[in-house]
Amino acid sequence: MPLPGYVASFFDVETAAGSVQALGFVADHAWEKIIPDIDRAEQITYISTASGFAGSNLEYLENLAAHLMTLGIEDTDLFALLRDVRQVKWRSRK
Repeated sequence: MPLPGYVASFFDVETAAGSVQALGFVADHAWEKIIPDIDRAEQITYISTASGFAGSNLEYLENLAAHLMTLGIEDTDLFALLRDVRQVKWRSRK
């Protein structure tokens, strides 16, 4: 990953084709800008308002969720987070 704050790791995952290893990038909790134990409300606030040179955090979350759905990967926590962030964004536009 070209950006600081992430560590490349391999994970054993189950797929329709059986067990495989997948490459993932996880937050590096040693990096000063990673806040590992923020509560859900703060997560929602950050994601609904923050953006960087590559786009908004909401766009990143939406793209991640879309790719997971395309691959048939169900991540109920991530999908719930996306729903909650969208609700906050929708309410803020009223």
